[in-house]
Amino acid sequence: MFMELLDGTALTTAAPRVAAAFKVSSVTMAVPISAYLVTVAAFIPVGGWAVDRFGGRRVFALAVLLFTAASALCAVAPTLPTLDAARIAQGVGGALMVPVGRLVVLRGIKREEVIRAIAFLTWPALAAPLLGPLVGGLLATYASWRWIFLLNVPLGIIALCFIRTLPTERGPARPLDVRGWSLIATCLGSLTAAASIAATPGAQPLAAATCLLTAIGTGAFAVQRMRTAAQPLLRLDVLRIRTFRFPHAGNSVFRIAINAVAFLVPLLFVDAFNWTPAHGGEAFVALYAGNLAIKPATTPLLRRLGFRTVLIGAVLGAIAATALIAALRPTTPIALTASGQSNCQILWM
Repeated sequence: MFMELLDGTALTTAAPRVAAAFKVSSVTMAVPISAYLVTVAAFIPVGGWAVDRFGGRRVFALAVLLFTAASALCAVAPTLPTLDAARIAQGVGGALMVPVGRLVVLRGIKREEVIRAIAFLTWPALAAPLLGPLVGGLLATYASWRWIFLLNVPLGIIALCFIRTLPTERGPARPLDVRGWSLIATCLGSLTAAASIAATPGAQPLAAATCLLTAIGTGAFAVQRMRTAAQPLLRLDVLRIRTFRFPHAGNSVFRIAINAVAFLVPLLFVDAFNWTPAHGGEAFVALYAGNLAIKPATTPLLRRLGFRTVLIGAVLGAIAATALIAALRPTTPIALTASGQSNCQILWM
């Protein structure tokens, strides 16, 4: 998780410099970032099946190895399409690495220990987004953006050295719904491609519309497949559970806003305010400092106030904090800029 978050946050901060190196607009950098995220989303459902089929240790080792090797390929990518392809390979590794690691841990604990276990899993990794913007900005300004990806190589080697500490047990064998998976992957890929094409200056509207229609069509077939297959890749019947359906739907929309701000704020600092990536990274650190600061209090807050009260307060506060970020100007004192981002992340988490 540390590797994944460090890579993502550092690349976001350095995106304008990477775009300049490839002689493209900063907006175009949404493609390698989105390509990674779409690949992760497409391959995450395969993780559970892979653990049951091959065992957690093998899958995790393969995921770390693939993520590390793909990071090295990203570092030497000569063109933007090559970087896009390497990021897709990274996404496959990331899709298996983090969820499989969590799955191995959560399978071995009691129900009442889930919140504590997730907290222990998350806290060490939160140092990555705290360091990522600063490291990415410094490397992009004073060295090269390629070092952002090279940082993953020693981390991956260290992870592989401890791979034998993971259990090897497998779950009940079940077939992989290849047809359902291919429909889901095509839908997500087409949807992201449509958004990326529409956001690229001078792009053809027909190409974006074609990708969008492909996403709608394959998405409809994917839903039908998951409803009728004997052993679908994803079980839609869990959405009948009200306490799962509403938080899942709300959290999905919420995550869109969170990830959008995390991508747009560095562009605001570097492109609109004309700050250096190092300066922008230093200011952007505040966004994740709030995350790290509030994390120890999340479990006590949930137990004292309850999920509903905490969630409603967080949503209302996040709306106000995000609106304040939109009001930032180059002349805004750095203390207020950092405070606004920090409060935004605290309320999100």
